Amino acid sequence: MRPRRLLLFASLLLAACGDRPLQDILQADPNLQPEGATPAITGSCDRVTRSRLPRAFPNRFCYPNADLQQVTETTQEDDSLAIDARWTTQDDAAQVREFYQAAFEQEGWETTTTADSRPLEAVKDGVRVAVDLAGGAEATPFTVSYRPTVQAAVAEEEPADLEEDPDEDSTEATRAAIAPGPAQSFTDVGDAPEDFQAYIRDLAALGVLDAGEGDQFQPNAPVTRRTFARWLYNANNAFYTESAKRIRAATGDAVFQDLSSSNPDFESVQGLADAGIIPSPLSGEATVVNFRPDAPLTRETLLQWKVPLDLRRSLPNATVEAVAEAWGFQDAAKIDPNALQAVLADYANGNQANIRRAFGFTTLFQPQKPVTRAEAAAALWQFGYQGDGLSAAQVRRGDTGVEEADEGKASSDTGEEQS
Repeated sequence: MRPRRLLLFASLLLAACGDRPLQDILQADPNLQPEGATPAITGSCDRVTRSRLPRAFPNRFCYPNADLQQVTETTQEDDSLAIDARWTTQDDAAQVREFYQAAFEQEGWETTTTADSRPLEAVKDGVRVAVDLAGGAEATPFTVSYRPTVQAAVAEEEPADLEEDPDEDSTEATRAAIAPGPAQSFTDVGDAPEDFQAYIRDLAALGVLDAGEGDQFQPNAPVTRRTFARWLYNANNAFYTESAKRIRAATGDAVFQDLSSSNPDFESVQGLADAGIIPSPLSGEATVVNFRPDAPLTRETLLQWKVPLDLRRSLPNATVEAVAEAWGFQDAAKIDPNALQAVLADYANGNQANIRRAFGFTTLFQPQKPVTRAEAAAALWQFGYQGDGLSAAQVRRGDTGVEEADEGKASSDTGEEQS
């Protein structure tokens, strides 16, 4: 029986081989890796991850089997950029550590810590990288900190060791989306109330607005929610060049059911939602599932979106009584409770208050009243709080120092006419 079984096995084996030599069939598959093996040292960022990371962060420090959770950018005392990227992976901590140790060795980095110390640190050409690992029950969280030292403060602009981005087209598209556009010229700026005309011209010179129809701004028409979100996003990023104050273009799955990722305003609207400026399920507003992009922007919503970008910190607590006492609004009780904090904080901004600049003196806030395109421009003309502000006129002149005492000095006296 035993020889007959061997003969049957040999016949089946030869049939499976076909024309291939038997020795080729019996060789080990070179593509197979032992279970739990460390990934090959070919760190790279996928398209979505690359768009979320600053340009200075090298591709090779992206662990191939990890999900990017959060990116934090801060400016150090020497004005260089510090980047902290937090990830999670299903691989164990030993695999992650081995990956980065091998990456440092291959790239000629000098490891400054012992084999088992935490975090794992290395330096090269004045740049310091630290990998801090923490064990988890189901996943391994770890943080990669990438920061130039004083000797390499220019590394943020042109990092000497930055690898070529395999998704360069995607990265360039993301940069283009957050860059200010070309200067704009509208033929009907003169139709706006006189107080608003300089505001519109200053913002148009920065390329942050867009026409309502043809080459007309339509200053007295209502502004839609999608349009104001786009202008707010563009203005913030045109005013501020430091990464700590910029709003990143959004990627990934849509948070609003009525604004898909293919919508041209997706990056700006969801970018503001990601930053917690526009209320959404991300900020705990579970019932806010629709953005309503084409609905008119209301006065209370303008304050709710704009004021957080003036303060750059948590809004103060507020009540209807406090708002009524501060502003003297007869209709304070009609303001949405979610907007009360922004309205009260705006009052503390003195002459820089959005309400004063956009709506003038009034004892009726009319919170649900649609905002005109000219009023929206007036609100966006200046960012800042209690004397620490920046106006579109300053940005236009290249003067980004301390705001002038008189907030009303728009550049109408420059002699430049666009209408």
